[in-house]
Amino acid sequence: MKQDREELLKEAADILSQKFNTDIEIKSSEVLSNEGRRNFVLRIYLDNSSGTVPLTIILKQSLIEKSSNDDKLALGRFARDWAGLECLNGKTIAPEFYGGSIKSRFILLEDLGSDLMTLVDHLMSDDLLAATNALHRYMKVMAQFHGIGHKNIAHYLPMIQKIYPTVPLWQDDYEEMLAKVKTILEKLNINWTESLESEMNQVLKLVKEPNPFTSLMHGDICPDNVIDYPFAQKMKIIDFEWSYVGNALLDAIYLRMYMPTCWCVKAFPDDVIEQGEELYRKELIKYIPIAADDEVYFKHYIAACAYTIFWRLQNIEYVLDHELSQEDLERFVPPKWKAEHNIQRPRNLMRLEQFMTVAKRHDSFPHTRAMAEAVLDELRKRWQDSQPMEFYPVFNSKKQEIE
Repeated sequence: MKQDREELLKEAADILSQKFNTDIEIKSSEVLSNEGRRNFVLRIYLDNSSGTVPLTIILKQSLIEKSSNDDKLALGRFARDWAGLECLNGKTIAPEFYGGSIKSRFILLEDLGSDLMTLVDHLMSDDLLAATNALHRYMKVMAQFHGIGHKNIAHYLPMIQKIYPTVPLWQDDYEEMLAKVKTILEKLNINWTESLESEMNQVLKLVKEPNPFTSLMHGDICPDNVIDYPFAQKMKIIDFEWSYVGNALLDAIYLRMYMPTCWCVKAFPDDVIEQGEELYRKELIKYIPIAADDEVYFKHYIAACAYTIFWRLQNIEYVLDHELSQEDLERFVPPKWKAEHNIQRPRNLMRLEQFMTVAKRHDSFPHTRAMAEAVLDELRKRWQDSQPMEFYPVFNSKKQEIE
């Protein structure tokens, strides 16, 4: 749906003029996005002497992805991005939101600048102290986001439905997930049982239905979706295209479950995971006091880990059949990230191990735990040459300590 640039800029100027209650003229613009991406992104330079109007803003337009050709998917991404930003507007943990166009499917937001530092940059560096501090900011700002989202659910739902009245608020089709998991287990020669199905239903209820941790979730809270300002000790969350309403702990387990939606995946030392999760929970308690109750908190926490296992199992067949093709290895791999580091096999093995560890520690979901163990045993047989996932480079010194 990408329109003529002049058309977009004229519409953007009208929206900004109304927003700031003054005539806004656009001096120039530059394209920031690459051809073929799912978003068209412009940096717009404004001509206005008022100190209340920024010198530049970002226009982000949602396009239909060629791989799916699904207009509803593009519209859903656009609506979630808009509503997520609007829900957080005025907070310091996300870019400022200036408005948008439903007709042209674009939003106008704060320009965070060029040469930005993300959490990926910290994790790929050799500065352990800076990376550790950044991870701590990441977990705290995630908890703040969930706290604000928890409080604003009643305001968020009308926002998103105004943009897209029939937007799916939950992205996964549970019946489809159930069928896929059954099929995958059958192909791996693992029995499906009524007890396992009962636990899977319980997991879905804990993560999807209203509960103490129901909040606006990010859904893709990856290291490249947080912009860090280390000197100011601040961090901003970006890209709310996959945000939805559900159990906040599905985001909170991103360290434990090795960033399940991200390309930039390597391992975290266990003590780093534990420290990060402790900081997250401590911050969340300020907004959702029941998070201090161990029984309540860990019931939902383990369910979030279990849901991630069920969700990732759907992709195991693809990993089994196609992953080692060069085309797959190079998909979405940016410069300086070696293609072989994009392999999903070790990620799946380590996520299964992590779920089994925490579920056993809290004596939870025994049938799901037994299934995970059986899947892990089977995959290890099939992937005998699979190596453990490496730590992010910044933790190499920790790896040497462990060894």
